[in-house]
Amino acid sequence: MANISVVAAALLVLLVLGHATAFRATVTTTVVEEENQDCPEQMQRQQMLSHCRMYMRQMMKESPYQTMPRRGMEPHMSECCEQLEGMDESCRCEGLRMMMRMMQQQEMQPRGEQMRMMMRMAENLPSRCNLSPQRCPMAGSMAGF
Repeated sequence: MANISVVAAALLVLLVLGHATAFRATVTTTVVEEENQDCPEQMQRQQMLSHCRMYMRQMMKESPYQTMPRRGMEPHMSECCEQLEGMDESCRCEGLRMMMRMMQQQEMQPRGEQMRMMMRMAENLPSRCNLSPQRCPMAGSMAGF
């Protein structure tokens, strides 16, 4: 009779541990999904990447073929990096894509080669800021622009 009690107690412990592990996995999955849906809110907190937009506008105005920032543009680049750093890594690329759509639709309305150059510049902003991911592909998300 004592052996049956020990076996029953062991089975009960295993059942409780198994249930707790399954619950923990469910909670973790839910949290990850909520973080990915938070990108628009993070964009709002980071002022829609306003300094990144100013930096890109200034670069295109000064010299669209310039690869290094000129004197006077460093503050915008530095502030852009701070805004990107303030976002979760999983939201940075989506944030840059949102910024590019906004610039294309509302502000600059670039077309053709100018738009391609701006997309390349935006793709490489995380790398210039030493942030991950290093590159944010824009081409697939900007179809029709």
